[in-house]
Amino acid sequence: MTDVIRVFIVDDHPVVVAGLMSMLAEPADIEVVGNASNGEDALVALAMTPADVVLLDHRLGSGMDGVELCERLTQPPYLLRCLALSAGADGPTLRAFIAAAASGFLLKHADPERIVDAVRSVAGGSLFVDPRLTPLLMDEVGGNAARVASLTARERGVLRLMAAGLSNPQIATQLCVSTSSVKAYVSSVLRKLEARHRAEAVAIAAREGLLDIVGAAGTAHE
Repeated sequence: MTDVIRVFIVDDHPVVVAGLMSMLAEPADIEVVGNASNGEDALVALAMTPADVVLLDHRLGSGMDGVELCERLTQPPYLLRCLALSAGADGPTLRAFIAAAASGFLLKHADPERIVDAVRSVAGGSLFVDPRLTPLLMDEVGGNAARVASLTARERGVLRLMAAGLSNPQIATQLCVSTSSVKAYVSSVLRKLEARHRAEAVAIAAREGLLDIVGAAGTAHE
């Protein structure tokens, strides 16, 4: 990722897009590199436009919805971090975005400062959840205390580094082990937590107090 966070917006409401572009134009470390009104156009544009964070609406009118688009964008060849926006959310919606490997969940009417904090947090590799949605997320990943307790000290350390957004090679350097060893640790963490991907593993660990999900303050603690 470059020093400037490149943001691409996907929303089918021109007024919302204009508002987001206006508030994201102020911070010097954020640049809006493009926007699309539907998932199909977003996929085409993002195949040619370098971006770090995709700010996408849950509902996109006709065609694919935000969940399907998120699922596409978090997989090769895109491998982008997605921050989902919604006018309202429920447990199933959050569960769907977790399954799609979203990096953040935010209500559309959030304060501008919170939206900027969310973009920065997601770009840095943290999982950002609007504090008003945290209880719903906790319900969706609850009941995993025994699974978290089964993690070894090394696996917990790897999980904390995963939550900080480090890649496998970066974790290997941090722990002075081989990349293949890190892959084995990550696989073991996902298996023990019964998580489908890293974002879900981080959410489960946060639910059980192993680490904190980023919230209103935009900071994370181990």
